[in-house]
Amino acid sequence: MAGKLLTTGQVMEIFQVSRATVERWRKEGLKSFKIGRGVRFEEADIIEWKKSKSNYNGD
Repeated sequence: MAGKLLTTGQVMEIFQVSRATVERWRKEGLKSFKIGRGVRFEEADIIEWKKSKSNYNGD
């Protein structure tokens, strides 16, 4: 792991989406992994995945 790790809550805040949306993104292929009982996302993976799914420009 080389990048910054984000929690589900942080992803929700960054993209202004609900927990259900983040869970749906995971089911659709967003890379994530478990640490204990928590889920973590690499920031670079989220940005890359979001770019591939929409016109998101990373402002």
